[in-house]
Amino acid sequence: MKWHRMKRILAVLSSVALLGSLTALSSAAEEPEAYSPNRAFTIVNESAPTAALNLTALPYQLGAQGEPNGPYHLWARMNIDGLEAVDGSREAGISVRAKYGYYTAGSSQEQYKTVELCSWTADTDGWVDMTMPDGPHLALEAIDPSADDDVYCDVTVEFVMTNAKGTFQIADLVIADKDDTIVYSLANDPCFSAITDFSRRMSSEPSLMWSPQIDRSKTAITVTTAKSGEYIPNRVLTMDIPANAEGETSAYPESFAYLHLNVNNPPTTVYNPEDGPFTMRGMVKVEDFAVNASQLTADAEVRAQNAAFLIGNPLGTYHGLIADTDGWVPLLNGDGTPITFTYEEAAGEGKMGWYPQFFCSWGATGKYSLADFAVLDKNGNVVYSFETDTLLTDGATYKPGTNPPSDGTGGLYLWANDYVGVDNNTRIDYRYEVADETTEHTAADYALRTFEEVYVPYESGEQPTTPPTGSEKPTEPAGEPSAPAEPTPSPETGAALPLAVLPLAALGLTALLVTRRRQR
Repeated sequence: MKWHRMKRILAVLSSVALLGSLTALSSAAEEPEAYSPNRAFTIVNESAPTAALNLTALPYQLGAQGEPNGPYHLWARMNIDGLEAVDGSREAGISVRAKYGYYTAGSSQEQYKTVELCSWTADTDGWVDMTMPDGPHLALEAIDPSADDDVYCDVTVEFVMTNAKGTFQIADLVIADKDDTIVYSLANDPCFSAITDFSRRMSSEPSLMWSPQIDRSKTAITVTTAKSGEYIPNRVLTMDIPANAEGETSAYPESFAYLHLNVNNPPTTVYNPEDGPFTMRGMVKVEDFAVNASQLTADAEVRAQNAAFLIGNPLGTYHGLIADTDGWVPLLNGDGTPITFTYEEAAGEGKMGWYPQFFCSWGATGKYSLADFAVLDKNGNVVYSFETDTLLTDGATYKPGTNPPSDGTGGLYLWANDYVGVDNNTRIDYRYEVADETTEHTAADYALRTFEEVYVPYESGEQPTTPPTGSEKPTEPAGEPSAPAEPTPSPETGAALPLAVLPLAALGLTALLVTRRRQR
C-alpha cells in the first residue's frame, strides 16, 4: 500500500517538475524588453586621434550650498560599437577621467589632479552599465564650496576616445550625492530639450555644464531624447531662408534674420506696465538646417562660423540650435525657464519700444518656425497672440522689413540684417499658415517634458576614492557608503527558484523508491 502511495506522489512531483521546467524555459526564451534611453549622447569618431565630451561642475551645480555633499556616485548606461584603432600601431581605448581643480596657498593659478576612473578596449555588445572595476558606480570626490586652499573646488568628468574610431554612447547619466539624492540628471537637463546636435556649443546659458572637445571635420556628437507625442500646431509663422545656390558665396540670402516683439512702438494698448512681467509662450521647430555660405560681408562670414537658429538675443542671452529639431520643442530659455520681460525693459526710458530679437537666424539657412505664439501677463491672461494679430493672414508671405500694425493690438517686426526697408534682392520669406482644424492645447504642452530617472542606489562595500591633493593614496575613506538597496525578486532569483528545486526533489524521491524496491 505504501509503495503505491509513493508511486502516486512521485508521478505528481514529476508532472509538476516537468511543467515547472517548461514554464521556466518558456520564460527564459522570452526576450527582455530592449533598453530605450530617455536621453543619450552619441559620439561618432572617424579619424581624430582624440575626441572628448566633458562635464564640468561647480559645487552649487551639484547641490553643495555651504558644505560639501559628496563624495558623489555617477551612474550611466553606455554602448561601444565598431571600436577600431585610428593608428594601427597603438591600441584603441575609451576612458572616463575625473579632473579636480584646486588652489594652493598663496597662488591664484588653479591646479588640477586627474584620475582615470575606468577604461575599455572592446565593444560592449549593446547597452551596459558604466562601472568602475571595483564598484557598481563611478565615484567622484566631494567638491567644496568654501574655496579654501588645497580642497577640490570643481570637477570635470572627461569621456575620452583615444586613438579610437567607432561609436561611443552615454545615456541617462545621473550624479547622486553621499545620501543618494540625485543632484544632476542628463535626461532632465533642460539645456538639451531642443538640442539634437552637440558637436558645437552654441549657448550663453551658464547652467550648461557640458562641452564638446572635438575636431568637427572628423567627429560628431548628437543628442537623442525620447518623445511622448507630436505637438500639433494651429498657427505657424516660418522664417524661410533658402539654401545657397551651388557655388554661391557672395550674394543673398542674408545671414541674420529676426523677430522683434512690438511693445510700444508704435504705441499699443495691450501692454500695461502694471500687468508685467510678461511671459512668451510657443513652440519652435528647425528644418533643413545648413550653414549659410554667403560672403556678402565680413559679418556674414563670421556668422557662418557659428551658424545656428537662436532662441534669444545673439547680443545677450541666447540658446542655439545647430541642426534640425526632432519635431516641435518649447520656446524657452536655455535653462528651461520661460522667457519673460517687463514693460520697462522693452519700452522704458531710452528703450526702443520692442523686445528685441527673441527669434533669430545666425549664419544659417533652412526653415525656422514659431507656432501658436502668445504673450501672457502676470495673471496668465493672453495680451497678444498670433490669433489676435490683425496683420497675419492665412497663406500670406511677408518680406523682411514688415512692421506690426499701428492699431494698438501689438504685433511683430519681421526683419533681417540691419536694415528696416524691404530689399528686392532678399530671398528670405516669412510665411504664415493656419491649420484647417483647431487643436486644443494646455499649458502643459508648452512645458519641458520630465523623465523618471533611471538610477540604482549605491550598494554596500568599500567606496572607491581618489587621492587628495598632494597625496599618492588617501589615508581615510572619503565617506561612508549609503545603505544597500533591497534586492528585487526576479524570474532568475525569486519566483523561479522553487521550480528549479522541483526536478531535484523528484530525482531524490526516485532514488529513494528504487532503493526501497531493491530492499524488498
